[in-house]
Amino acid sequence: MTKVDGGSFGQRVEQLKGQMERNQKEWQETAVKIEREMKSMLKDIPDRIFEVYYIVFAKEIVRLKKKHSGETLIKELHILQDKWKARGLNSLILDKIKKYYIPSYTPEVTPEYFKLDISVLDGSDVLS
Repeated sequence: MTKVDGGSFGQRVEQLKGQMERNQKEWQETAVKIEREMKSMLKDIPDRIFEVYYIVFAKEIVRLKKKHSGETLIKELHILQDKWKARGLNSLILDKIKKYYIPSYTPEVTPEYFKLDISVLDGSDVLS
């Protein structure tokens, strides 16, 4: 284990503090904006108890959008939607939220995660 000099660590934290505060402030402003947009969009849903989860879903979309693009983003969105559908959220509302934050998103596109072509097996392969 490497011993860290407390003085140099403190100096480094001070150097990064301004950037960390700007990043945090930017995310907080984004989070508030997302919450307002979602509350406006979801005002007519019958199960208001789920509203907070739709807001979390929207925040996760925004984070994914910053991190990924193209086919990777689409795959990540499908994974995210599957997670929230499994938790009981309505897939039509999830699609509406995705379309709001990613206007080019098309729900019909389903990525192929894994496909086993059994014609390539030669009989010596063990599947059971």
